[in-house]
Amino acid sequence: MAKTKGERRPARAYTLEFKRDAVALLHRQRAEGRKVAAIARDLGVTPQMLRYWAEAERRDERAAGTRPPPAEVAPLELEVKRLRRELERVQEERDFLKKAAAFFAKDAP
Repeated sequence: MAKTKGERRPARAYTLEFKRDAVALLHRQRAEGRKVAAIARDLGVTPQMLRYWAEAERRDERAAGTRPPPAEVAPLELEVKRLRRELERVQEERDFLKKAAAFFAKDAP
């Protein structure tokens, strides 16, 4: 069914777990320099909604005083960065081997 001008689509409901995971992803990827709009696009939400969830979490943490210490997050972030570098290297090797296989397949009788 096509949407007509001025017609709004129904609101989507997101679980609390999804919101928390999205905000955690936002914090990790912002630390790596990614833009909020790109992160929101990957999650299928609007940047405004993602910012709202992050602000709501900050308010809740301030009220409860439960912000996790940075020492717990740092080793995980380092591991993620290491794994991303390794993944990139392995993907480059795979691409090279695909090209080499195609090259040698052309020469085979």
